[in-house]
Amino acid sequence: MKEEQAYKTIENMIVQGKFTMQESISINGLAEEMNMSRTPVHKALAQLEREGYTTITPQVGVFVRRPEPSRSAS
Repeated sequence: MKEEQAYKTIENMIVQGKFTMQESISINGLAEEMNMSRTPVHKALAQLEREGYTTITPQVGVFVRRPEPSRSAS
């Protein structure tokens, strides 16, 4: 599924440091780079936001953030 592929690719890019913290991510740029439409990329970024990797601000953009440590980890 393209959404899952986009998710894994973008997550790896963030974890490997391709983006700096607070860097703006271009949905159009990622979609072009991964040769897919904006929809699966946007859905993947929304999932990454729920997991703490990105912040999506409507009409502003998508920004990388550092995931907060899990509360269950001590």
